[in-house]
Amino acid sequence: MTSRSPTARSQVLWPELFLLRPVDDVGPQTRNLRRLVTTLVALAACSVTPFLAVDVRAMTSASGQQWYWLVLPVLVVPPVVAGIAGRMARRLDSRRAGAWARWSLLATLTLFALLCLTAGLHLLIPSDDWAEAGASRSHVLVTYLIVVAVAAVAALRPRAAVAYLLTLGAAISASYPVAVAWGARTVEILIYLTAALEDLSILAWLLIQAEQFDEEDARERALRLELATQASLTRSRQESNSFIHDHILSVLRAVPMLSGRAPDLRAAARETLASLHEARRPVPSRPSELAEALAHDASRFGSDVDLTTSLAADLPLPSDVAHALREAGGEALRNSIIHAGRGPVARSIALKATADTVTLRVADDGCGFDPTNAPRDRFGLRESVIAAMDGVGGCAEIDSQPGRGTAVTLSWRRDRADAERPVPGARTAPLALVSCMESPTARLLSGLIFLAYIVIACREVSVGSYASGQAVLLAVDIDAAAALMLVWSWPGHRLPGWASLAVVVMAASANALTMSQIALDGHPGYTSWSVGASTALSCALLVRSRPGSSWALLTLVTVTTTVWTVSTGRSLWVAVGISVGHIVSLAIWHLMARLSASLTARTARAQAVSAEIIARQHAQEIRRNTMRAHLDAVRSRVTPVLAAIAVGGALSEDLRTRARLLEAELRDELRAPAFTRTPVTTAARAARERGVDVTLLDDHSPVLLDTAAQRTAIEHAAAALQTATAGRALIRLLPPHQHPNLMTIMIDDGANPSLHTVTIPATESA
Repeated sequence: MTSRSPTARSQVLWPELFLLRPVDDVGPQTRNLRRLVTTLVALAACSVTPFLAVDVRAMTSASGQQWYWLVLPVLVVPPVVAGIAGRMARRLDSRRAGAWARWSLLATLTLFALLCLTAGLHLLIPSDDWAEAGASRSHVLVTYLIVVAVAAVAALRPRAAVAYLLTLGAAISASYPVAVAWGARTVEILIYLTAALEDLSILAWLLIQAEQFDEEDARERALRLELATQASLTRSRQESNSFIHDHILSVLRAVPMLSGRAPDLRAAARETLASLHEARRPVPSRPSELAEALAHDASRFGSDVDLTTSLAADLPLPSDVAHALREAGGEALRNSIIHAGRGPVARSIALKATADTVTLRVADDGCGFDPTNAPRDRFGLRESVIAAMDGVGGCAEIDSQPGRGTAVTLSWRRDRADAERPVPGARTAPLALVSCMESPTARLLSGLIFLAYIVIACREVSVGSYASGQAVLLAVDIDAAAALMLVWSWPGHRLPGWASLAVVVMAASANALTMSQIALDGHPGYTSWSVGASTALSCALLVRSRPGSSWALLTLVTVTTTVWTVSTGRSLWVAVGISVGHIVSLAIWHLMARLSASLTARTARAQAVSAEIIARQHAQEIRRNTMRAHLDAVRSRVTPVLAAIAVGGALSEDLRTRARLLEAELRDELRAPAFTRTPVTTAARAARERGVDVTLLDDHSPVLLDTAAQRTAIEHAAAALQTATAGRALIRLLPPHQHPNLMTIMIDDGANPSLHTVTIPATESA
């Protein structure tokens, strides 16, 4: 996730800085997960709607005020609209749907806040005051806290969401009738508020991890682009060097050695000028286009070449692969014309393409050679053919023997498994809930939740709701021990199997112990707090990646509650009323965990693929632009000389000198790139004009010199060339492993030869 610049950030309204989650400038993981949470808001609203309807019905029956039914659509419609809009935004990636979802969430939070703040005026009365009317025990607004907790996570920043819930919890407590004791109010609010905070904390954890993943992905993308840029610069340099060697140097090198008008040289100069023009043309994108380009290239050489094609598939070719095949094939054909010998030589080009491979074979029946004894200065063979194919993941095979011709086979294979293999750098499970329970915030929240259950249990014990208060307090201790096991730091954040089994047994036993001590008739109310505590532990097991243990615990609690209901002569509807909300809550959490894992894995895969595509496109663009700029600079220097040769005039001494100096300069750029466009180039040209045979070598490449070392090398090399008046001058940058030895300089004027080594000063070396 990219960060905003100070200027852009200062233009953001303060509610977004401190209260609201930002809409723009968020990464795909954060955006998609927030949309999923928005969908969960609608699911949570639908799950509490039956309980809200029961509460509203009791209110209207007892008060005779039918307008209380308006509370139901006010509380249900906005979150449902938000959920639908969030679903559409996820599936269609629609900004308009995302805006609808956001405003619906804000409407949900605003309307609920208004209801809470005005409830004291019209008494949305809790059932404790209306037991005779058959109302349920919960305050209608307290029941809705879980919904607004999920909505607050999606719309507000974490601290603002917590402050929102706590503030409205206090407002709801003030809306109870005076007849309802503060103890009863506190118990009811604590029950729902702790569940709401639990939901809020886990969802906030997911969103925070999504934001962190997006930030890491942004850094990874930047690194990929940087690496792609460096690789493309190296690649473009290699390609332009190969082009210069293959098309230009072969002509310039021949000028001083030929006499007369040299018709073959004239044709070669024309071909080189045409090649300089065609270097700007689009690269073939399919094997059929590559075949046409090869036929065009072969016709320019003026030699009969038999071209055959076998294209079983004409699938798209990566531009760098097509470029490498064309250039390497052209260099192989050029070498055949130059080195295959005089007399009639049969030459052929065969292009074969299937769904997986492209093979190009350039062959002749000329004099041949021994590839194992090829001279080290065969730049065309080493760089323009072998290295060019290696650079695009292909290979070049040279089959030749003296007197038996030469065959150069270029091949490239598309690996179909690439689409199914994980993309380098892709993370398939970026959101790790399993470590959430070990964070300081989760431990603090767990402590607060069980502190709330302790308060609830102590209150019920103090009013005589249990046969044995000591047994109930023992159940609280057992649940606290189970919670401690869930927040403990386990190796690899993985809760052991025996620990998850112990949590299930302890929590189920605590619930059975608590239920057996209830001394009230009818609905147990909040004396059955242990069911809520067991549900909280079930959610924690789910977070700890123990879904089987989670459902086993809730099943045991449900069975225990049902057995207690039947054994005490109560209606089965009591067990249903106690258990159904907790079952729905855990089911929602299980669904959320699975959906979030699936969604984030798909998003991570898409991000990795996108980053790879963007990096490749960026690299290709950099390579094209860099190579074009380099060739444009070379074209401006060589065109006058090549044009003078191409017109067929006499090779004057001035033209020979210009060709020799230009050939030497270009060869320096190939062999010593560290000195290109520096004072060393000027000094070398001046020395050659004085008759000095200058050789520049860069064995330090491709490792770049730091600024201090490059300055030292340029100063010493330029100074040495300025003093050379005759003979030979050899300047060589040494390989990186010879650091701090930087460069050797040899001046041999025939009378006083000298050889010395330039070293990096200690301060610069450090």
